[in-house]
Amino acid sequence: MPVKSVYVLLWRKELRSFESIGTALGKSMTLSGAGQPEKIGTVMITAEFLDMLGAKPKLGRWFLRPEEEIGSPDVVILSNSFWHRRFSADPSIVGRKIVLDGKLHEVVGVTPSGMPFYGQHLEANLPGHHFFNYLQLLQNPVSFRFIPKSLVC
Repeated sequence: MPVKSVYVLLWRKELRSFESIGTALGKSMTLSGAGQPEKIGTVMITAEFLDMLGAKPKLGRWFLRPEEEIGSPDVVILSNSFWHRRFSADPSIVGRKIVLDGKLHEVVGVTPSGMPFYGQHLEANLPGHHFFNYLQLLQNPVSFRFIPKSLVC
């Protein structure tokens, strides 16, 4: 269900029943500038999203909250399988810039292998700025809940 980011920010501030709030929105982008251009599956996420899955980065770090803000530097986290396939698992990828939809993005991390819902079609994560498809509320590290429709505006 679509949720405006302004509500996510408000819920982060006001809701005390949940440990974390994370959101995600899938999007197709084009990688260019390094070999053949390629259409890749990406997901725009909030800074807490990967932490909510209980994962630690294989390389680098996860997003920081200021990177969610409009106008912040463009950063990206690569999936482990995409890092292996497109960048030959080069550990120096962190700190390098790649071109997505014609804009430079600094690689800040790589996911570990075996991440939940990370199939061959999800190749990169970007910090979310605008609208999100789903809202997950975490009460503890193993329990996810979806927000009731009555709270979606």
